[in-house]
Amino acid sequence: MVAIGFLLLCVMAVRRMHIKLTPQTAKYAFLSFVLLEFAGVASLGVMRLAGACSPATSFWISVGITIVGVLAVGCWLRDVEGADTITSGVFVFVAMALVAALVLLVDSLPEDVRCWVLAPVVLCQIPLYFWESAKISERETPELIRDDDYRAYLLSGLANKRFLVAGTIGLASTALVSGFLCGFSGEQPVSFGSAALVIRFLLIELICLLFVVAILRGKSRIMTVGLWITVELLAGFALVCYTAFPDSLELGAIIATVIASMMVVIVWHLSLSFMAAGWREPLYYVVVIWGIWALSHGVGRYGLTLLPMHGDSHFTGAVISLLLLVSTQIIMVKLIDVAQYAVKTNALMHLQTEVHTDDADPDTPTAYADDDAAPSALERFLGLDDDSSIPDVRHAVMRRSAEEIGRQFMLSDREIEVLALYVAGFTQKRVAAELHVTTATAHTHISRIYAKTGMHSRQELLDYISEYIDVEETPVR
Repeated sequence: MVAIGFLLLCVMAVRRMHIKLTPQTAKYAFLSFVLLEFAGVASLGVMRLAGACSPATSFWISVGITIVGVLAVGCWLRDVEGADTITSGVFVFVAMALVAALVLLVDSLPEDVRCWVLAPVVLCQIPLYFWESAKISERETPELIRDDDYRAYLLSGLANKRFLVAGTIGLASTALVSGFLCGFSGEQPVSFGSAALVIRFLLIELICLLFVVAILRGKSRIMTVGLWITVELLAGFALVCYTAFPDSLELGAIIATVIASMMVVIVWHLSLSFMAAGWREPLYYVVVIWGIWALSHGVGRYGLTLLPMHGDSHFTGAVISLLLLVSTQIIMVKLIDVAQYAVKTNALMHLQTEVHTDDADPDTPTAYADDDAAPSALERFLGLDDDSSIPDVRHAVMRRSAEEIGRQFMLSDREIEVLALYVAGFTQKRVAAELHVTTATAHTHISRIYAKTGMHSRQELLDYISEYIDVEETPVR
């Protein structure tokens, strides 16, 4: 099923299908996902109560519940799209802390009762979602990007594609290691006792608390470097526990499940980063990133059992050690490359901005023109072909849409130029570079656009264009 979903995503990427949900459609989609999730959990409970639930039936119903659950989470993430590192970091770690508490509650109940407790909890998402949406819509000013926000610094510059591709490669390689660790004990998972469940819960809560504190204290690199280091250290510690205590695999399994939880946090946070930089429907990025993690983790979890010497803890430990070393090197080398590229290209961009004036020739080649090379197949699949490979017709449509919005909300000519680039997927720094103005000037124009239109994010502008602007009937000035 995951393979079929990936095939559909590949088709969408190759054909450059541009599907956007309006705010109303997104709410209906969220309701549908939650109701389907509730129906799956309730039906599983009924079938278990009647004794008519075979292992195969339970597996496929659980797969369906997982898929619609991922889509529901995507709607939650969609609402905080564009948030800075502090907001998005706190959001994902608080969410994981709540999920860990719910998992502890469910795991501590008898199996026949779990579904009946979980079903009403699933429905509780609906009022919470609409409450959160109302709170977000009350924001009057766009959030500013802090000078020490390292993730925002990378995403706002020309290194955004490299940063996101590096994050995706790191996710896949680390998920493979995580899968191997979860499959260390064999095909059957290790069963946890009450003490192990509590220890796992406390570890997840402690890690989430430490990260939230670090984020709030302005540790800007904690979500780009610190999170990866933490996961790699946990993986090494889990491997030590497995090999040092082969008769007590529960110890290593506890750390392995904590790693899996942290990988979910990375999936959520990386999805938000893609939403901020890409032009596709936000749910597309959620499904892609989750699919990459699920496939890599699954290959590691069940691929280990196919090795000829599986069962030998020393051999298994050596294989995982090698993969852990390789994944660590991949992540660090990629992040170093991204950081160096970001410093170089952003310095060139600032120099270019200082040299040009508002009256400069827009056709003058820039010092960072090499970044406009044709996107790779991976970038197209990840939806990162926004500003360099969107067809000219899309730019024309966005220009005409911006002009229509300008007419409706009395925007200046300069604000219309900024809006056309911004809704086409350009970051604020890239808008500034294209128009040969400072980043502060571009930010001021965007703030005025938000104030005049009453909207608060790029997604709201795109949703407004999709719902209210008919570009076919909009005359070109």
